[in-house]
Amino acid sequence: MVRKIIGLVIAIVVIGAAVVGAFTFGHSIITSITKSTTPNTTTANGRNPTYVASLSLFSVQLPSPTNASMVVTNSGNGTATLTGYYVLDASGDQYARTSWTGPTISAYADSASFAVLIGSSCPNCILTGNSFQFASLTNYTVKFVDSKGTLWTFKFFYVPNSG
Repeated sequence: MVRKIIGLVIAIVVIGAAVVGAFTFGHSIITSITKSTTPNTTTANGRNPTYVASLSLFSVQLPSPTNASMVVTNSGNGTATLTGYYVLDASGDQYARTSWTGPTISAYADSASFAVLIGSSCPNCILTGNSFQFASLTNYTVKFVDSKGTLWTFKFFYVPNSG
């Protein structure tokens, strides 16, 4: 009976530690600069609607030094399909992935979660300047290109959640 109770207590402690760890590590507080446009519902002739995306960076997590997991939302009335990205560090060093099958983010507050890879995780990236990795307490700029050629620029400063 005592062994069963001790085993149950150990199981509860292990499961509790795993749950706390999952919610404690890898979360972030971000700041973002958003290219936001007000959706236009009519054209100059007043008949044909114009559809415009309006993207915002919602969250960033760093599962590894070469992987930023991002969530981007679209509050506009048009769809955005991301086709390339550029990641710059504070020194201006840059990884560019100009041919990328990124997410399509539908209109009206839809969101997409996806990975932005750099360094050894991105063999198709082109490096300009010195190589770098994602790290806590560092500023980064991420620029996405959509299928219409629009450049969406976001900045983030990753601060891990200390619990």
